[in-house]
Amino acid sequence: MTRRILIAVVILISALLCTGPAAGDDGGFTAEQRALNLDSFDMVWTTIRDQHYDPELLGLDWEAIGGRYRPEMEAAANMDDVRIALSRMIGELGQSHFNILPAAIFRDLNGTGEVQFLAGTVGLQVRGVDGRSLVVDVAEGSPASLAGIRTGWEVYSVDGEMMQPVLERITEEFREHTYLEMYQAIVVQRYLEGDVGDNVSVTFRNGEDTPIKVNLTLAQKPGWRSQVGNLPPFYLNFASRLLPGNIGYITFSNFMDPVRLMPAYNQALESYMDADGLVIDIRGNGGGMAPIAMGMAGWLVPGKEQFLGTLMMRNMELKTIVYPRPKTYDGPVAVLIDGLSASCSELFSGGLKDLGRARIFGTTSAGAVLMSTVQELPNGDALQYVVADFVSRGGETLEGIGVVPHDTIRHTREALLKGRDLPLEQAVAWIFEHKKD
Repeated sequence: MTRRILIAVVILISALLCTGPAAGDDGGFTAEQRALNLDSFDMVWTTIRDQHYDPELLGLDWEAIGGRYRPEMEAAANMDDVRIALSRMIGELGQSHFNILPAAIFRDLNGTGEVQFLAGTVGLQVRGVDGRSLVVDVAEGSPASLAGIRTGWEVYSVDGEMMQPVLERITEEFREHTYLEMYQAIVVQRYLEGDVGDNVSVTFRNGEDTPIKVNLTLAQKPGWRSQVGNLPPFYLNFASRLLPGNIGYITFSNFMDPVRLMPAYNQALESYMDADGLVIDIRGNGGGMAPIAMGMAGWLVPGKEQFLGTLMMRNMELKTIVYPRPKTYDGPVAVLIDGLSASCSELFSGGLKDLGRARIFGTTSAGAVLMSTVQELPNGDALQYVVADFVSRGGETLEGIGVVPHDTIRHTREALLKGRDLPLEQAVAWIFEHKKD
């Protein structure tokens, strides 16, 4: 299994999204299992000490931190305790892309070779808007679509659990953090996912705030399913269409699976070479592989030796060079981002912004822009850890800051209830003002 893969993908810490230990992880460790957990602790501590891009570890006393958390590991009664102790230790770094990945996420415990991690969905995308969890997109043909769910409706409760208190807790904890929008959406979204065939009871509030209770059966997530190394499975969705006014529109869910994504992107760009403008929508895109972003930018940025930013590793620097193409699209380009646009999405949008090649619309990105890799631990879990910082072409560190749009445009409930997408509308209006004669 691949152990050293340079990636740029955000995975929320297991303590936040994993609701409990894997089957059979109910404690009662044997002496061998306890030893493997302690070996895993030591591997996590040592790996970060030796591999972090900053040899000073951001000024932290890593020796003291390890000494503080090792007793928690020694006292761990079950795998939840193990993962929480490790997550708390790496959380001292205060950076993205440090995670403990439970074995059940990326390994098949039944020996079938097929992992089905959260493969079921109701087909909704949600965002926190003015303190409410609102539907911003309904996938065509999905269980939610067939049930008549509309954008702008509030996800009020799921299986009897009220969503507003969940949203309030997240908002209070991450009020000053760039992850706020991402966590508001993903934590609520997690209640609407599970195994294919699972049933979920959701109460919505429509435009008149009338409660509407719907029972939904989770369907298979759409898109191409792939897995890279020790990472959890992911689903790549790609779509393109020509908007009114001869404007090309492209959207995709992550910068992964280059064998499928790049041909689709290349074909779309080829078909839009005569378009009056181009919209690239990477809202909700959690990142992926930096070389994909470098290749995509090549369609938009003329000339050689252009770059999107710099990867700052412990012993070297790497420029994220734009891969040149024999012909490039020279019309106006708008890029849509939001608080769920993370990692490689930020490398791409921030680089195009610094190059002056695109105008950015939406809300500030997640500020999770570190390069990481995944390593299996002795106890069967895995560690995702950082190997490089990313500095934008303009010389800014985006971690904890994010890409700030030229035009900050937020969803409103009023617009969503009318089926309007305000960031997209604003991007299209800008293109009309700047299109070639």
